[in-house]
Amino acid sequence: MCDENRPHGVGSNEALQQREGDKVENSIPTAQNLFYNDLNNDDIQVNGILTWDGATDEAEVKEYHVYFVSQSNVRTLMTSIPKGSLYEYTFTQVDVPANSEKLAVYAVDNSDVEYPAHAWVNYFNLTL
Repeated sequence: MCDENRPHGVGSNEALQQREGDKVENSIPTAQNLFYNDLNNDDIQVNGILTWDGATDEAEVKEYHVYFVSQSNVRTLMTSIPKGSLYEYTFTQVDVPANSEKLAVYAVDNSDVEYPAHAWVNYFNLTL
């Protein structure tokens, strides 16, 4: 479901958490300022660049996982980006998994456990 009040391609980390009922504390590392620049507006494939800023406190962060996510929260892992790297991922004519509606970035700790909070961005609305 697309947030009508949010500019297309600009993400959030609070709206999804509230919609899904997650209880999030400020101490949980979360990627910030997600932005997806779609280069072709194709509903079958994505071709663009996802960028984000690291968590405010990355002391316990090892890496970030980039996912396609469906409305029912089924995730398809696309890549892992190490902490301290350039926080971006380029999609080059990548097929969109069935029922996916957004891209999400999860911080991963040093024990390879994903933090429950995550940032997300709609890349297009598949429910139209």
